[in-house]
Amino acid sequence: MVRHGASGVVDAETRTGRGDHHGEGKLRGRGAAVQVIWDLLLHVVCVSHRGEGDGVAQLSCLDRVTESLLGRDPVAQLSSGQVLGVWHLANQRAQLRPVTPGRLRQRIQHGVEHVPIATLATDSLPVHRLCGVTSADPSSAFSDLERPPLDARALRRALQVGQPGSWWRDLTVVGSTGSTNADLAAAARTGEAGQPGGAAVLVAEHQLTGRGRLNRSWQAPFRSALTVSVLVHPQAPMARWPWLPLLSGVAVAEAVRRAAGVDATLKWPNDVLVEDRKLAGVLVERVETPVGPAAVLGIGLNVSATRAELPVVAATSLALEQASTVDRQTILLRLLRTLEALHAAWTDAPDKLQDSYVRRCSTLGRQVRVELPDGSAVVGLAESVDTSGRLVVATSVGRRTLAVGDVRHVRATQ
Repeated sequence: MVRHGASGVVDAETRTGRGDHHGEGKLRGRGAAVQVIWDLLLHVVCVSHRGEGDGVAQLSCLDRVTESLLGRDPVAQLSSGQVLGVWHLANQRAQLRPVTPGRLRQRIQHGVEHVPIATLATDSLPVHRLCGVTSADPSSAFSDLERPPLDARALRRALQVGQPGSWWRDLTVVGSTGSTNADLAAAARTGEAGQPGGAAVLVAEHQLTGRGRLNRSWQAPFRSALTVSVLVHPQAPMARWPWLPLLSGVAVAEAVRRAAGVDATLKWPNDVLVEDRKLAGVLVERVETPVGPAAVLGIGLNVSATRAELPVVAATSLALEQASTVDRQTILLRLLRTLEALHAAWTDAPDKLQDSYVRRCSTLGRQVRVELPDGSAVVGLAESVDTSGRLVVATSVGRRTLAVGDVRHVRATQ
């Protein structure tokens, strides 16, 4: 049985003899690693009994894992003092953290980590598979432990949403929707979302009818991507608003570099690339609201998608680019903070944004073919991006300055 003391430390007696000296000695004989696994599993059940999970299912899970561990020789795979990688959902958020057995035991005893369910990150002992804990509901926190849900409360707390002096006025995370851009724009038109001097955020775990530039569709498996829209009321003159899509692209590129260690570049105007593989896209739309014009910045970033899950060969994901993390919570928080900083800098000193964009733009210096909305195309050398964010292309008949178009990189110049 599992019970709780005043300190919150787990006190348990089970059929394997946690409170029994013979059973305890048996576990010690298996090595400290097994003891740590056992402590972790007890904590899983402890949390379940606090109402954070399905206690019955996880008690059964505990029995099955115990039988699996004691019915084989785990010491051959996990030796005493070995560093373990533990996937755990803390506040409905997963992050791979290497910890020593002693440190893990200390965290559990002091209640630092509240673990609804855990997966031991080893090839031989995948705890969630031994448990057989699954969910038919894709929106469940337990439907895919390698793609945990976002924690809206933690995001709001980190960004100080709604607090005096905070730029962030609202942040909502939904399980599924057609398009975050469409939903946020509709709310802005009626005055339900957004206000001057601040920003509102809508994030979807799954987007069903997402759109990119030129009305292209964009889809990704459940919780494999970041699909986020940000409503802003720029204080800059309307003539500078064409920089908003480019600003959003810079924010994504900088965020994935800082948070995930992936060096990304920008294909004009705002496709985020790793080499020539597309990692993310941006769609910015103007919307009229009761308090004046606003802009919805829509971003779709592939995070954990596998090669088989991506819609085209030319796409990629952070996971495929060997990112240091695919924790969407960490990446989203970095993205929103970077976007806030860039928006403030653009408002006060627009020239700095131009310099920042040019440094990241992989289109410049390359031969390009730019397909225009009327069906024509411009072919030449991409020379520069002007003060309005337009692409300047040197063609055989002179320079063309383009405000819109679909760029294709032909080849790098020698």
